[in-house]
This record gives sequence, structure tokens and C-alpha cells, in this order.
Amino acid sequence: HRYATPTSAAPSAAATTSAASSCAQCDGEGAGLEQQMAGEKIADGEEYDVFLCHSGKDSKQLCHWIYRELRQYGLRVFFDSPIFMHNAAGVCEHIAGALLRTRLGLCVLSPSFVSSEHAVMEMRALLQRCSQRSCMFVPAFYTVSVSAWIRAWEVCTPPPLPPELERSPDGRAVLALLDGTDPSTAGSEAARFQADVYECGGDT
Repeated sequence: HRYATPTSAAPSAAATTSAASSCAQCDGEGAGLEQQMAGEKIADGEEYDVFLCHSGKDSKQLCHWIYRELRQYGLRVFFDSPIFMHNAAGVCEHIAGALLRTRLGLCVLSPSFVSSEHAVMEMRALLQRCSQRSCMFVPAFYTVSVSAWIRAWEVCTPPPLPPELERSPDGRAVLALLDGTDPSTAGSEAARFQADVYECGGDT
């Protein structure tokens, strides 16, 4: 969050239209973009620059656009789209490895995020790593206000951790990372980072 530039100005109509158009273009290209992503996975043990955490139910278009924009800057981005994660049996293993080896977690916090077991697990792990100062955490509230998202979090039961995590060393390392943490506090912790962005003034 220290690298976010705070601003109170709303995006212009032209900028909003341009972003929406880019999102629609990415969604239209669909499999083509994801096939390209499938060939961009880094070698085991290397670091990602960004872990893109999201719920695909309502933020797929935006995340395709974010992924493309970050890749244009040469950043190594982990994005668990269906084709990128084509080996269903190893999905949790790939996710766990990326969670442990990313420099920054970017969480797109949409209305459906709170009901996704993988997204919630990813956010909790990224928050815990951030508390240990081993990565940075950036929340992006999408089509929902911070207060509304927190209210939704507080009234829902956090989904259980995916049982597949037990099947790999990286998965067990993520479970150890989360051991003793309280899932009910993760929503307020994520919102705190959003508040920090707007309070950091000129510290960019």
C-alpha cells in the first residue's frame, strides 16, 4: 500500500469508458488470453511480482484487464484462471506455491469474494505474510463500497480451508502460516489497508 498514490478525484468518463472497453475486449478474447498466460508460468521456486487474488464469479473481466496491464510492465503475475490452472489436481499446490513466493498480493474484493473458499484462503495467507513483512498487500474494492463489503463479511460464515492443501508441501506450509489466525478478522484487516492508502498523504 505504500506504493499507491492517493487521490480523491473520481475517474473521468473517458477513462471509465476506456477501462470498461478494455475489460470487454479481454473477456471477448477469453481463451486466447488464458492460453497465452498458460505459457508464462515461472519456474518452480522463483518469485512472482504480483499474486492476483479474486473471485471469478463477478470480477473476471476486470482481472483479465489488470493482468494484461501488469504484464505490459514486465511483471510476473500469478492469476489462477481456469485455463492457466489447467491441471485441476494440482490447483491448490500451484496456488499455495505462488502465495508463498510473491512479492505483492493484489486482492480484488468484489461482492462474491466472501463466499469463495480459495479467494478467502488466499487473502488470509497474503495478510499473514504481510504482517510478517514478507510481502505487500493491496486491496481493490470492486463494485462495492468498503463499508458494504465489511458488512457482507461480518454476516457470512468464512468458508473452510480447501482440504486439498494437505496434499502438498507448499499447501501444508500455507496451513501452518494460517494456524492460529482468526478468519473473522480478515475482512477488517483488508479494509485497514484501504484506509492506509488514503491516509498516507505524499508518501508514494
